[in-house]
Parts: sequence; C-alpha cells; structure tokens
Amino acid sequence: MEQNSMLYGLVEIDKLRHGWEAREFPIQVPTAIVQSGLLPSIFDWPLLGQLMPSEQTAGISLLQERINNLELLNNLTTSLQRIQILPETELGVDLVIGRPSYNVLVRGDGSIMVNELPSLHIHVFGTETRAAAGQESTLAIQCAAGMGEAAAAAAAKAKAKAEQPLTEVPPAEAIAGGDKQQQRRQRRRHRQSLWLRISNWLSNHLPRLEPFS
Repeated sequence: MEQNSMLYGLVEIDKLRHGWEAREFPIQVPTAIVQSGLLPSIFDWPLLGQLMPSEQTAGISLLQERINNLELLNNLTTSLQRIQILPETELGVDLVIGRPSYNVLVRGDGSIMVNELPSLHIHVFGTETRAAAGQESTLAIQCAAGMGEAAAAAAAKAKAKAEQPLTEVPPAEAIAGGDKQQQRRQRRRHRQSLWLRISNWLSNHLPRLEPFS
C-alpha cells in the first residue's frame, strides 16, 4: 500500500433499524487512516442516525467529512500520543482491502474514460444479527448432521437385511405334491388296517377246516 495515497472505497450499511434501508456510499480514504486502524471507529449510532435517512449526495458529503476529520486528528498526533476510540456497541465493521483496479471505456468519438473501481470495501452490520445468523447456521448444520446419521443408520439396516441368507420357500407345486403323497400314504394305511380287521374276523367266525385222516 503506497504512502500518502487515496483509496477509492465503498461503504455498505445493513438495515439496522426499522424504517431504514440498506445503503451504499462511495468514499475516498487516505491510506494512513486505513493503516492506523481507526477507520471502523467513525461508524457510531449518531452518525448512522444522520446518514441513513439522508439523500445520497448529502450522505456521501457527511461520511467524507467524518473521514477527513479523522485524518486531521491522526495528523495532529505524535508518535508519543495514541488515539483510542472505544467501539460502538451492537455495531460491527468489516474492512477488506484489495488491489486498485480500473474500468476503461472507449467512447464513440475516440476518447477514453477511465473509472476507478472500489478497492476498499467496508461493511457495517449489527452484531446481534450476525450472532443470530451464526446460531441459525449452527442449528442447520446440527439438523443436517442428525438427518445424515439417521440416513446412515437406515442404510446400514437395509444393507444388513439385504445380506441376511434367504430362506428357500417351496413352490406351490411342491407343496401340493407333498400333500398328495401324504394323502396316498394315509389311504394305504387305512386299506391295510381294513384288510387286517377283515382277516381277523374271518379267522374268528369261520369254522376251522381239519384235514382228512
């Protein structure tokens, strides 16, 4: 990062209160302010109370004036002095620095227009909102993990069931054939019993023949 240079940046502010809308403001920030780490400290509730309802042009001027005042305060300090600004409660600021980039446009008349793209991105958010989002994300991950465990258990159960040895089921023809054989054996035993009873009766009631002498 070059010393004594300016960074073209974009400030994104979430909808932090009812009646407000999310806003974006382009700004220019000296590199010395970024390196000092003081830039996030300018975002407090009094500033947002003036900034969020204002028109775009007025909001940009207000925000740029606050940055300029911070630069002046930083230049007035010496190496033995240290600026300490307590962060605003319930507000969080993310700051991302990228390389400077440009958009080159060639007009119809042959002229070239160069636009600098934001290389500094500042995001102002509510800490409670992000914490709630983090909790919801954690719950979603836990639910997904629980569903994954249930699905794994179901899959293991299905696999174990599929690996069990199959019990051979005799076909209907085999069952019918077995029944016919059993019935045939029962009829045979009944006939044998009947002839045995007849033979016993005859032996008891018919006169016994004796051979002639």
